[in-house]
Amino acid sequence: MSDIRQDLPPSSQRKILENSALSAVKSKWELPVVVGILLIAFALRVLALNAVPPGLHHDEVIIGQVAKDILHGHLAIYFTAGYGHEPLYHYIVSGMFAALGANAFVLRLTSAFVAMLGLAVAYRFVRRIFSPTIALGTLAWMAVSLWPTFFARVGLRGITLPLLSMLTAYFLWRAFEKKQEARGGDFALAGALLGLTAYTYQGSRVFPIIFGMFFLYLWIAHSSLVARHPSSLPMSPAPPEPEWAARRIPHPSSFRNFLAFFMAAAIIAAPLVIYLTVINPSAERRVSDLSGPLNQLAAGDPSEVIHSTLNTLGMFTISGDAVPIYNVSGRPVFPEPIGAALFYIGFLICLWRWKRPAYALMLIWFFISLVPAMVTPFSPNFVRTIGVWPVPFVFCGLAMVEVGRLVNWSIGRLVNQHSAFSIQQLITGLFILVLTFNTALTIHDYFIDWPRSDYVRFWQQATWTQAVRTLNADPSSSPVAASGLSINDFDPQTFDLLGLRSDLKVKWFDCRNAILYPNGGVTTRYLSPDFFPCDADLWSRFLSVATLIAQPRWPDTGNVIFTLHQFDARATLETILSRLKSQSVFIGTENFDKTNPSGGLEPVSTPIDLSGLRLLGSEGQLAAPKPGETLEFETYWQITAPIAPPLKLFVHVTASDGTMIAQWDGLDVGIASLEAGDVFVQRHLITLPTDMPIGPYRISLGVYHSDTGQRLTANVGNRSIDSIVLGTMYRVK
Repeated sequence: MSDIRQDLPPSSQRKILENSALSAVKSKWELPVVVGILLIAFALRVLALNAVPPGLHHDEVIIGQVAKDILHGHLAIYFTAGYGHEPLYHYIVSGMFAALGANAFVLRLTSAFVAMLGLAVAYRFVRRIFSPTIALGTLAWMAVSLWPTFFARVGLRGITLPLLSMLTAYFLWRAFEKKQEARGGDFALAGALLGLTAYTYQGSRVFPIIFGMFFLYLWIAHSSLVARHPSSLPMSPAPPEPEWAARRIPHPSSFRNFLAFFMAAAIIAAPLVIYLTVINPSAERRVSDLSGPLNQLAAGDPSEVIHSTLNTLGMFTISGDAVPIYNVSGRPVFPEPIGAALFYIGFLICLWRWKRPAYALMLIWFFISLVPAMVTPFSPNFVRTIGVWPVPFVFCGLAMVEVGRLVNWSIGRLVNQHSAFSIQQLITGLFILVLTFNTALTIHDYFIDWPRSDYVRFWQQATWTQAVRTLNADPSSSPVAASGLSINDFDPQTFDLLGLRSDLKVKWFDCRNAILYPNGGVTTRYLSPDFFPCDADLWSRFLSVATLIAQPRWPDTGNVIFTLHQFDARATLETILSRLKSQSVFIGTENFDKTNPSGGLEPVSTPIDLSGLRLLGSEGQLAAPKPGETLEFETYWQITAPIAPPLKLFVHVTASDGTMIAQWDGLDVGIASLEAGDVFVQRHLITLPTDMPIGPYRISLGVYHSDTGQRLTANVGNRSIDSIVLGTMYRVK
C-alpha cells in the first residue's frame, strides 16, 4: 500500500510527526499490555472451573456424550441429539477428550481455549482495521465483561462462532488490502473460513449476508469521492484525526475475487447444507420451535418481532437475558453507566463515520448478527446473539480512544507538552479504573452471586456434582441406587462426565413410582436428590428401615442437597418373593366373550421370563372398579440378561370387543444401568374413563422397545407369547 499520510491535510501530517516519538514509546508497551490482559482473561476463564458453574447443564451433557460417541466411531456431518447440533465444537471436544480425558473439566477447558483464541483473533482483527489502542480497549472489555467470560466457561458450541467469524473478517480484510495484487487464493481462504462458520452454531447463517452487504458497500463506496477522501469530512472543530482514522478504504477488487470468496464458502458449507435441506430437512427441530414471531409477521402481525427487536437492542444497557441459566437474570452486557455510555458513544462514532469501511463493517455486523434474536421468542437471548462479538466491545474501545484523544487535545492546547502527557496518563488511569470495576462486577456477579440461585443449582444439576464428590470421597464400593428425573440418559451421562469412580456402580430409578433392589437386595446406598421427594407410601412399604448415612446442606441456605440412605433388602425381598410364589397369571387375548369373561384364559405360574426381564408377580386391587377411579397396583420384575434400551411396560384395560378403554405405558427404572440379578418394583396408576360402561374388563401386561414397538416374548410350554393377562375385573354399577 502507498503511504496513507499523503491523503491528510498538512496540519494532520505535522501532528503525526510530532507524536511519532510518543507512538514509539507506546509500541514498546503494546506486547506486555496484551499479554497482561490475556492473562487476566485466562484467569477469569479457568479459575475454579470445577466449581463454577456449579454443575452440568443438560446441553453440556449432550455435547459431552456426542464427543464420547465420536471417539467410538460415531461420525456425522450434523448431530441430531437434543434439538440438533452443528458438529465443529463436538469434534474439537472429542480431540480434547482423547488427549486429556473425557470429563466435565476438559469439556469446559475446551471452551476456555477456544475463547482465548477468539480474544487473540479479536485483537489482531481490530488492530488491523483500526489501531493498536482501539484493539487494546476492545480486548480489555472482552476479557473482563461477564458475557464473554460466561460462555468461555460452559461447554456449548456457540463459543466457536465468534472465533470463526472474526478469522473470516481478518483474512478478508487482508485480501482487500492487497488491492490489485490480491490473488483469488486470498479471498478463497477467507471464504473457506466463512463456510466453516456454518459448522459452529445456527447464528452463523447470517454471516454470508453480513459479508455480502460489506462487498456491496465497498463497491458503492469506492466510487464515492467522500469515501475516497475521508479527510474532507466535516469534523471541525476537532483535533486532527489520527493516522488510522484516515486510512483508505479496502479495495473492492474484481468480481472474480468476490466469486472466489463466496464459492469457497459454498463448497465448504455444502455438505451441511445438503444434509439439512435434502437428506434430513426435519433435523433442525429447534427452528420450527422458535419460528412463532416470524409466522405472526407473515400473517400480518409484527408485534412479536417488534417486541423481540426492542428487547434485543436493549440487552446491552437496559435489561439482559432474563433466564438465569446463562446470565445473572436481567443483567445487561454493560451494567454500569460508564461502560454503557462508552458503548453508545462508540456506536454513534460508527454512525458518524459510516462512509469509512471499518466503521461500516461494525454497523453491518452489529445489526445483522442480532437478527436471529430479533425474530425469535424469549428475547433477549445471550446464546442466539453470540455472533455479535466483538462489535459491542469495539464500540467501547473506540469510544475510550476517541474520548481520551478529544480530552487530551482540548486540554493540551492550554498546557505544556509535559502536562499534556500527564493528562493522557490520567485519562488512561481513569479507564483502567472503569475496567477494574467491571472486572470486580464480573467476579461478584458470576463467581459469588449467580451460582447460589436455586434456579441455577437445579438447571446446572449442582446436586449431582455434590453427590458425585461425596460418593468419590466415600471409600465404600457398595452399589448405589440413585433416583433421578432423567434416568435413561442425562443422569447417568452426567455422573460419567463428572468423573464418578470407576469402581462404583450406580443404578437408576425414579422413586416416585418404582423401587430398586440391586443384586438381589444386597446392602445398597440409596441416593435421593433434593429437587423431588420419593413417594412416601412406596418408601414406607419397601424401604422402611433404611438408615440415613448422609444429608449434606447448602452452606448459604441450609437447604438439603441430597439424602443418602443405606439398606440391606434381602430379608424384605425374601418376604416379597414368598408372597408372590407360584402366583397365577393367564395367557389369553385382549378381546373375549362378554358372557364368559374367563373363557380362553390359560393359567400359568410366575415367574415368567420375557427375553431377559422376568415377571415375578403382581399385587393390587383389581375388582369392582368405579368410573373415573385410578387403579393402583405393582408388578415385580427381575433382570435375567442384558436388555437393550429404550424399554417400556404397557398395561391395557380392554372391553370384550378388544377396545382399549385405559392404558399405562412407562418404566421408572434405567434399564441400561441394570444387571442380571437386579429386582425392581413398578407401580402402575391407571385412570379409568368416567363413562366406563357396566361389564367385565381384562387387564393385560407386556414389555416393548419404545423405538421400534417390538414386544418382548416368553416361551410358555410350546407357545410364544408377547402379553400376559393379569386378571379380569367387573364394573357392576
